[in-house]
Amino acid sequence: MAKKTTVNVENPNGWKVSADHWNVKSLYNKDKRGYIDFDSHVQRGDVWDIPRRSLYIHSLLSGMLAYNIPYLYSKDGNIYHCIDGKQRGTALIEYIDNRYPLKGILGEKVYCEEKEEWVEINNKKFSQLEQEFQEKIFDFSLSVAIIESTTDEPVPDEVEAEFFKRANAGKPVSKADIAMSTSKCADAIKEIIGNATYDIKGKPVAGENFFMDAYGEKRFKAGTLPKEIVLKAYYMLYPEKLGGENQNAAYFSFAKLSQISKDALISDDEKQRLIDIFNTIFNARQKCFNAKKEGVKQTIRRATGKNIMLAYIPSVDKFKDAEQLGEWWLYCLSDISEELEGLIKEGTSSLIKANRRQEIIDNSINDFLKNYDKICPKFKDMGIDIRIGEDDQLKFDEEEHE
Repeated sequence: MAKKTTVNVENPNGWKVSADHWNVKSLYNKDKRGYIDFDSHVQRGDVWDIPRRSLYIHSLLSGMLAYNIPYLYSKDGNIYHCIDGKQRGTALIEYIDNRYPLKGILGEKVYCEEKEEWVEINNKKFSQLEQEFQEKIFDFSLSVAIIESTTDEPVPDEVEAEFFKRANAGKPVSKADIAMSTSKCADAIKEIIGNATYDIKGKPVAGENFFMDAYGEKRFKAGTLPKEIVLKAYYMLYPEKLGGENQNAAYFSFAKLSQISKDALISDDEKQRLIDIFNTIFNARQKCFNAKKEGVKQTIRRATGKNIMLAYIPSVDKFKDAEQLGEWWLYCLSDISEELEGLIKEGTSSLIKANRRQEIIDNSINDFLKNYDKICPKFKDMGIDIRIGEDDQLKFDEEEHE
C-alpha cells in the first residue's frame, strides 16, 4: 500500500506539486487500468535496450536503488502523464509482463534469503525468478512527484517542461528537443554493435548479436567491419548529413566517413532507429533458417554482405516485419542479375556504380512490396516458408563479406 503523501506545495500560477510513494505493484496496476501515460509531449521513445533495463532490475534486487530518483507525473483527472521516469517505469512493467529476459548481467548474482545462497538471474524472465525476488520487485517503494492544476485547465506545457528541465539539470525540453538528445557518434556506434550477450569466459554467445553471427567472432571483436557498416548505414539513412539528399554513403571510404563524423552527434531517436533496423535484419536472418529453399545459406550471405545490405537499409522500415524482409531476400536475392552481381563485386569503385546498385535494389523492393499479395501464393512452392517452424541456428565460417 502506498505511503501517505508527505509534501504538498501550491504555486500561485495555477499548479501544485505533491511528493508521494508508490510501490511497483501500484504503478503496475495503474498502468494496466489505463491510468499511466508514458508518451507525454516531453517524452521520447523506448531508448533503454535490454541490457540497460536488466541492469536497472538487478540494481533493484541487489539493494543498489536504496536511493532512487523520483518519478515525475503530471496528473489530469485520473490520468498520470509521465514527465520523467518512462524508461524506468516501462522497464519494470514490461519485465513483470515477461516481455524480456534479463541480459548482460552474467555473474551478477543476487542473494536469496530463503535459499541462503547467491542466485544467478541472467536470462530469467519475471515468472522464472524466485518468489522472493518477484515479491521484492512488487514491494519496492518508488518516490513519486505529482504536478496537478489548481484551475479548470490542464497543467501548462511550459510548466511540465520546466519540471523536466530541473529533474534533468538541463535546458527546457520540448518533444522536439527530446528527440535530439544526443551522444557522440563513436559512442553510439559502439553501443549499437556491442549489444551482445557474453558467456562466463567473455566470449560472445552465438545467436545474440547480428554482427558476431554474420561476420564471425574474430571480426566482431576486431570491430572494423561492424563499425564501417554501422557508420555507413547511419549516413545511408541520413544522407543530408553528408551535405545533400543525393549523397551515397556506400561510395565514401570508411576513413573519410570517420573523419566527417569525428565530432558528429547522433540523437537517441536516430540511434534507436539503427538498433531497430539491425535487430530486424538479425531476426530476418534467423527466420530464413526455416526456409527449405535450395541455396539458402548463399542467399543469406549475400543479403547480409556489406554492399547489398547498405543498399536496402534505407528501405527496411518499409517491410512490415522481419519475416517479410526475409521473404524478399529469398524471393529476389536468390538469383540476381549479372549486372547486380557485377556491381556488388565492383564495391565502391565509382559513385555511378554505387548509385546504380542502389537503384536496382530500390526497384526490387518496391516491386516486391507492390505485388506482395500476388507473390505470396508462390512462396510455398519455392520453399519460402519462414513464417512456420522453429528457428535453427546456422553456423557461418568467417568468410569475406563484400
